[in-house]
Amino acid sequence: MSECRICFNCEKGALVTPCRCSGTIKHIHQRCLTRWLKEKYPSEYTMLLRQKNQTKNTGLHCELCNYEFKANAKYLKPLQIFKKIGNSNVTYGVLLNIPIIVFLAYKFNSLLRHLFLFIYDQTIYSHKNHLISKKIIGALKLYIGIVAKLFPISIVAAVLPMIIYRTLALTCKLFTEFKVLQIENLM
Repeated sequence: MSECRICFNCEKGALVTPCRCSGTIKHIHQRCLTRWLKEKYPSEYTMLLRQKNQTKNTGLHCELCNYEFKANAKYLKPLQIFKKIGNSNVTYGVLLNIPIIVFLAYKFNSLLRHLFLFIYDQTIYSHKNHLISKKIIGALKLYIGIVAKLFPISIVAAVLPMIIYRTLALTCKLFTEFKVLQIENLM
């Protein structure tokens, strides 16, 4: 009876022959090979999953016989996707960022509204005064008020795009987890 050359188990699933190795190291589980390729070639594996066209040549080689693995990227079935979403740490990162993004967007809107109301009120108040000293004091109050109100706006405006970008990057990473490389069997 043949056994997998990675996990040394013959009962876990169907064994495939992905390369030209022979003898006892000829067989391997699809899942074991996929896990090994992810660990050995993480960036190449991710790039293969992100490609839109279905290429057979992977650029990933067997360490023993130096045969280039032939593979097709395929999407998981819907139930497997739901399991992956539930078990992934990336999902929790995305879900935690959503309320933060909503709050920061609300806060940014609120701060801008208060800034414009402040400018409007100061402008109306300064036009009512005819004394030059009161106009100068009003202009200084307006300048100091704008600077004071722009500080929290600038912080929110700097942080919000970074959080949105990180959330989108995590979402893209989560979507690449929905694809797997199906290594072709030589036999």
